[in-house]
Amino acid sequence: KNPYAMLSAHSLALRITWASENFCELGLKKMSNLLDFQNGIYFKKGIDFEKLQEKNNNQMYEILKKQGIKPEAPYNLYDFLELDR
Repeated sequence: KNPYAMLSAHSLALRITWASENFCELGLKKMSNLLDFQNGIYFKKGIDFEKLQEKNNNQMYEILKKQGIKPEAPYNLYDFLELDR
């Protein structure tokens, strides 16, 4: 759904209560034809990891900047951007 998503088995297990971290890791590994893996993070195949990190950092900064003195909790931002905490 989000081409800029950065996921880990741990983050998926937190979102899917019935799925263990090992089960999520198995699922992510089975999707190796669609996903690349670097620094413990899975992301869409073909996307440059450094550019992906920069884009997500910029996106998070812009959201925080717009929210001013009452920013949303960081974990909500990570979920909104589909990033691993």
